[in-house]
Amino acid sequence: MLSCKDVAHLASQTLDAPLTCRQRWGMRLHLLFCRLCRRYVGHLRFLERAFKRVRHGDPECFSPRERLPEQARERIRRALQDRKPS
Repeated sequence: MLSCKDVAHLASQTLDAPLTCRQRWGMRLHLLFCRLCRRYVGHLRFLERAFKRVRHGDPECFSPRERLPEQARERIRRALQDRKPS
């Protein structure tokens, strides 16, 4: 059976390329027994979905509570414009 370290590596690898059949089954078997790795893989999947939504400009990407108020956005814009290049 795969170790937690192996599963973490494979979970990260799935973001870039598909796994082999053997890797997928080994990972599934490990995830059946390891709650912490299931949680880790779930977090990676959540982040992947969130980044895709942000990248594609999904307006509903963040709930209203997670969005910055317009005043805060404007302060950030001004601060970035006023910042001198290094």
